[in-house]
Amino acid sequence: MTTEDLFGEGAQPDIPTSAPQPAEPESLATWVPRGEESSEDLLELIRTLQRELLLTRDDALGTRAELAVLRQRWEEVADGDLAQALLRIDQLEDQKEALRHEILSAAYMHEKITKQIIDDLNQHYTAQLDALRGSRTWRVGTLALKPMRVLRRGARQ
Repeated sequence: MTTEDLFGEGAQPDIPTSAPQPAEPESLATWVPRGEESSEDLLELIRTLQRELLLTRDDALGTRAELAVLRQRWEEVADGDLAQALLRIDQLEDQKEALRHEILSAAYMHEKITKQIIDDLNQHYTAQLDALRGSRTWRVGTLALKPMRVLRRGARQ
C-alpha cells in the first residue's frame, strides 16, 4: 500500500519541506551601518556573518537529512506496517461476518429442528390419545363412570 492508496493520487504526507528560519542574533538585528566603523569592526561583523551563514547552512543540511529520514520512515510505515494492519483488519472483519452468518444459520437450524421435534411429539401424543380414546376399555370406562359424573355435577351446583 502506498501513500497514493492512503491519501489519493499525487498526495504526500504533511511533512514540512523547509526548515524554520533561525532568528537573527541580537547584535546583528540591531546593527545599523553608521560609516564610523573601523576596519576591525567590519572584519568582526563579516566573521560573525560568515559564522551565522555556516550555522544556518548546517541547520538546513541537518533539517534536509532529517526530512529525508522521516520521508523514508513514512514510506516504510505506509507501505509496510500500516498496509499489513489494514489488510489484517479487513481479514478479521471478513471472519467476523462469516462467523455472524454461521451463528445466524445455526440459530435458524436450531429453531427449525426444535419446531420439527415439537410437532413430531404433538403428532405422536395425539395419535396415542386417539388410540386410547378409541379403545374398547376407554369406552366401557367412560360409560361406567358417566352416572358418577352426573351426580358430582349436580352436587356442585
